[in-house]
Amino acid sequence: IGTMFATKEKGPRYMEMAEGYVTRIALNKDDEIIGYEFVRMGPMMEMIKNDIAQVISKYMKIDTKSMEIQITKTGNKGRGLKYPTLYANIPILDLKNE
Repeated sequence: IGTMFATKEKGPRYMEMAEGYVTRIALNKDDEIIGYEFVRMGPMMEMIKNDIAQVISKYMKIDTKSMEIQITKTGNKGRGLKYPTLYANIPILDLKNE
C-alpha cells in the first residue's frame, strides 16, 4: 500500500510505501509518476535493530523484546524538504557500572 502523486508545477510531492522507502521515480513527459524503485524495509529494519541492540547492550541492560525502531520522513525547516529519520525507543532496564 502506498501513496504517490505529482503536479505539473512541482513534480512528485509525496511518496510513502507501507513496506518500503522510495529511492527513485520515473516520470513521463507530463511529469506524472509512471514507475518507482524502493527498498523493502522489513528485513533491513530487523538487521538495524539487532545491530543497535548489540552495541547498546555493551553499556546497559535493555529490553530487546520491547525495543522499537522506525524510519519516518521529517522536514527541514524553511526548505520544505523531507528526509528519512531513524527513531528508536529502547527501554533501559539497568545501567552497567563498568
